Amino acid sequence: MANPLIDPELTLNGRFVDLVPLSRSHAPALAVAVDDGGLYRQWWTSTPDPRHMAADIRQKLARGATGEMVAFAIIDTATSTPCGVTAFYAIDPTVPRVSIGYTWLRKSLWGGPINPEMKYLMMAHAFERAGCKAVEIRTKKTNRHSRGAIEKLGLSLDGIIRNTVRLRNGRIDDSYVYTATDQQWPGIKAGLDRRLAGFTAG
Repeated sequence: MANPLIDPELTLNGRFVDLVPLSRSHAPALAVAVDDGGLYRQWWTSTPDPRHMAADIRQKLARGATGEMVAFAIIDTATSTPCGVTAFYAIDPTVPRVSIGYTWLRKSLWGGPINPEMKYLMMAHAFERAGCKAVEIRTKKTNRHSRGAIEKLGLSLDGIIRNTVRLRNGRIDDSYVYTATDQQWPGIKAGLDRRLAGFTAG
């Protein structure tokens, strides 16, 4: 039986966002999106340089070809425009469990419905279709915006792994590891339903 997490054709649709298979054709629009607000210049992020967007996409597609990753372009339904990237990775069919990561979103869209709905769609697919027991999201200690966004989703901080990544400024940073389990998912889902109900599509 095919693993529903390793599906290169997987598309997830919501009110505010569609997640579609990442392709080379998305490179020009994503290069514009990552330049919004100078996001890629921030030392605490891992967002790609717009000049290297095509190469970044090629790397993700190569990992997808081995079943290691399923990468999506994030499409803002209000404009039908690519506005970021996210992915399933660390796919373990034996548990099963999966990680969500490699995520970045156009800076002008922070604080709106796109990030929470995107995570809602991905977790719903992982738990309800793929039968996952856990979904993990990691971020850097210094990326306080990302940590706050993950905690607002309702995931639990499982731990801190020290000295895992070198930042753009040369500093060594720690990783914060957050997890949602299948037992927690109904409560997280209900909270996200309430949160998303407060936004108006348009």
